[in-house]
Amino acid sequence: MHVSYTIANNGSVPYFSWFMQLAQAHKELHFSFVVLDKMRPDLLDEVKKYGYDAYWIPFDAAKRKTSMLKALPKLFRLFRRIKPDVVHAHLFDDSVPALLAAKLARVKKRIITKQDTAFHYYYAPKWVKMDRFNNHNATKLIAVSTEARDFILQKEKCPEEKIAMIHHGIDSKQFLQPYREELAQIRKQYAPNNEFLIGTLARFIEWKKYRHIVEAAAIALEKNSDLRFVFWGNGEQKEEIRQLIIQKKLEDKIIMADYYPRDKIQNVYYALDAYLHAAFMEPFGFVLAEAMFCGLPVISTPTGAAKDAILHKENGYLAEYNNPSSLAAGIDYFYHNKVPKPWAKSQETALEMFKVDKMFEKYIALYKKI
Repeated sequence: MHVSYTIANNGSVPYFSWFMQLAQAHKELHFSFVVLDKMRPDLLDEVKKYGYDAYWIPFDAAKRKTSMLKALPKLFRLFRRIKPDVVHAHLFDDSVPALLAAKLARVKKRIITKQDTAFHYYYAPKWVKMDRFNNHNATKLIAVSTEARDFILQKEKCPEEKIAMIHHGIDSKQFLQPYREELAQIRKQYAPNNEFLIGTLARFIEWKKYRHIVEAAAIALEKNSDLRFVFWGNGEQKEEIRQLIIQKKLEDKIIMADYYPRDKIQNVYYALDAYLHAAFMEPFGFVLAEAMFCGLPVISTPTGAAKDAILHKENGYLAEYNNPSSLAAGIDYFYHNKVPKPWAKSQETALEMFKVDKMFEKYIALYKKI
């Protein structure tokens, strides 16, 4: 069986690398990878190490419509030549041309992992019709959380039998052990007086609702002055959030941190006392799984993986959407219910739900079933 993965605007996809390693035990399967990106991706070289094929199709996200039209005939010719049994798309920009090209090339099984679920509906309505177009061209849709699945059913009107639900997975090994020396350095830098340290790792975009986090911090600090917040991330709203922090005179309590190396990001989680997530209708949320692997209680809106994984007031706290006071109540709860780290229930849940090998096994089972 030949499965061809497509991805756009991302030349390095961690779980593709993990899949290639896991796939070595499945000789009955062959994988190929198609990357639509502006620059030649490093993934092309990595794939060769595992004996698979990789292809690059130039794609400029700043010229989305034109790039999709140019990519369509190239994808059609590629699929006609390599003859995959399954084409599996992952992001909107690759799904539109890849699923249509696969359909025209008579690839019978076409899958889309709906990683952009709800984004267009709330933030770019003109593209909603293309979400439905993708659903039409796919023979199977993968929702990455129960909330995402319900949205696809109710808002995108997709037939229930067309949807499978498979959580994302991550390589747990990195997140089960921190570098103790660096961990101590982070605590010293951001919580020098052993304050209760709460962190958020996310892009500064509207979807992540940083304004609500700042509001929640202000409310929580009225009750508990022994709190500190750290934000790691970049994005279009970063300066706006910085000004909001200054406006509320919280510069000493909320720190805008520098980027931390991805290969050592577990140190950030282990240095925290709780993780805070305020996103609205995020399909999954990798940071939630990462924080839980590190044994942190997660205070979150019921978005994506949070609704599926959080046991309220046990391994985390489910707050209401668009409600800073509800987020603040979660902060207050774990501040006053401190227990030695790690919170075993949080880590146990992550190991049960979010290991990449479980994700891979479910993908393989789906391929074989269809």
